[in-house]
Amino acid sequence: MCSLPNQLRNACNQYKLKNIGNPIQSVHLGEGLAAAAAAAAAALAAAAAATAAAAAAAATAAAAAATAAAAAAAAAAATATAAAAAAAATAAAAAATAAAAASNSSSSSSSNSKQQQQQQQQQQEGVVRLLSPWLRNGIPL
Repeated sequence: MCSLPNQLRNACNQYKLKNIGNPIQSVHLGEGLAAAAAAAAAALAAAAAATAAAAAAAATAAAAAATAAAAAAAAAAATATAAAAAAAATAAAAAATAAAAASNSSSSSSSNSKQQQQQQQQQQEGVVRLLSPWLRNGIPL
């Protein structure tokens, strides 16, 4: 007699068994079906809310993972930049030392001193030119 989803059909059949021979069965049957329909609707709403909460939690976890990955990549890039700047400064200092040693062995002491000062000034300017893009952009060394 009832052509409804399983929960409602079961409620309908149980109600019919309880009220066999009742002259006002149709009125009670309608009330029972309405209550069963309300219960089924509440269960569906609860399931939908749980599904939405799970989806929101998954999206939050994915966003947190993406943020952590971006932070790790930024830290790795900053470390690589600092290492490159330090290597450039070390190479410039080594070149300055070698040039100073070469000029010391081949020149007289007075011209040697002037040459060393000029070379050191040029090397310092070169290091400043090398590092100025990082310093201007606020990238830590």
